Amino acid sequence: MVSLFSKLIDSVLKNFLLFPKLSVAGSQGVLIGEIFLGIYIVTNFGLILKQKLSNLIISFLLFSFIFFCFSSLIIAFHAQTAPVQGIVYFLRIVLYISLITFFLTKFSNTPARDVFFDLIIRHFYLCWIISFIIFVYYFLKRTPSALDILTNYQTGYKLIPIFGLTFNPTQFHWLETMGASGIILSSWAVLVFHLTYVLGLEKKMKVLAWGALFLTPVLTLSRSGLASALISVFVLFLLNGKERSLSKFFLALLISGLFLIAFDLFISYLGFVSIFERVFLSSDLNLLSTGRFQRIVDTFGYIRENPFAFFVGLGNDFGIREFLTSYRHSESFLMDILQGCGLLGVISLLLYFYVLYSESKKNSPLITLIYFYIAQMPVCWAIGGGDFFSPTIIFCTLVLFAGHFFIDKRRKYEF
Repeated sequence: MVSLFSKLIDSVLKNFLLFPKLSVAGSQGVLIGEIFLGIYIVTNFGLILKQKLSNLIISFLLFSFIFFCFSSLIIAFHAQTAPVQGIVYFLRIVLYISLITFFLTKFSNTPARDVFFDLIIRHFYLCWIISFIIFVYYFLKRTPSALDILTNYQTGYKLIPIFGLTFNPTQFHWLETMGASGIILSSWAVLVFHLTYVLGLEKKMKVLAWGALFLTPVLTLSRSGLASALISVFVLFLLNGKERSLSKFFLALLISGLFLIAFDLFISYLGFVSIFERVFLSSDLNLLSTGRFQRIVDTFGYIRENPFAFFVGLGNDFGIREFLTSYRHSESFLMDILQGCGLLGVISLLLYFYVLYSESKKNSPLITLIYFYIAQMPVCWAIGGGDFFSPTIIFCTLVLFAGHFFIDKRRKYEF
């Protein structure tokens, strides 16, 4: 019985991103994978404590602590509000770090290349297919209007990944979900795109990665996802040394543009909303960014009145931020660093990037994360509402960390 339960835990953690959330409070929920990860920690606590922390993990944890906890704890005295949410979010990061131990023990004899393919690439396409089937079924069942598709997040209104859906087991139905999961699926597509080229996979996998890169933001209606896809083309052909080619860059842009327009017209004919309509819905930049620019302006106004916040920020605890500015967060990862952590947050992020870059020079798969970050920063994490700390991105990041440790330990560089 113990062996069967252990195999169940292993199976769920290996397929972490293929499970939905279970309802806890309305549409809020906890990932099934997170529940089993908690069980894994309890049953393997001694093994996890023996795991040494590399500089890479320490720098990642340091940035996470400053982002969620440190500034919030300092500002909490002024706001007279305990930073419960910030502490919980940081503890979730610590919970996820235990996945490193799981990967290192369960895949110790597996080539890192196969680990990346199974846990990141193959699972992305499985998640995409499952999510697409659910989307099409409910789209045909509910036949939402254009206004419904643009403003609501009911299942079937747009492509929502399975891990973004909350399931109510007592009533056996999907609940309305949060919109950010569509952006996260687009971000995952960007990561898979770059990883496919870093691994040097066969041509058919590259074609599949190109298709997913552009189809995902169109079906999730993620404007920032579309921007990240276009930036990824720039990164691939102008920054990736193996693929660098100006002629390929312009040819890829042309082909991608024609494909996007054709597919967008096709789904518009079927009754879905055109992503180009959503992008150019309004000439009002603030409306286009769903109010994010105004949040940035308002929060910087508070910082001007309180210079101390320039150094430590306003904290990234929802309760404290709402008390100080009336906004729970700025819906911008980069602005949440500046506003939530101040100069201290910027320094800790740069430290993490420095360690990551230093480690990536060992002919490591970590270069994938650098390409990914470059593609996400200008739009998705600046004004697009993308989430650096989403479970999906953390999971994939830790898989790449573990693969790097495999290669570094064996001194057999496979890339």
